[in-house]
Amino acid sequence: KINDTNGHVVGDECIKGLVNILQNNLRKIDYIGRYGGDEFIIILPNTNLDEGKKIAEKLRQKVSQSSSPKITISIGLSCYPENGLTTVELIEKADNGLYSAKRKGRNMVSCGT
Repeated sequence: KINDTNGHVVGDECIKGLVNILQNNLRKIDYIGRYGGDEFIIILPNTNLDEGKKIAEKLRQKVSQSSSPKITISIGLSCYPENGLTTVELIEKADNGLYSAKRKGRNMVSCGT
């Protein structure tokens, strides 16, 4: 939507700003990767589901408060081994959570099932 209304340069700046917010609000042991156009994967080693939910919610709030132009993020969450034993299973569950968050109105955290 931002690319269509403000242009690709602004869209790229939004992605850079998002990454900056993520990097400044995660631990040194966490990993951030771009998964697709506007989708990212964050790996939180040694983090259980409850801790993951708290971190995801903190990130969601930081982005909605700090970004310019104003953007929000929807987050799908999964946790090893509760939600899957393989990378494929974990990504699938997180993706389910992401689409659930989007269906419920966006700008929220949802756990995959």
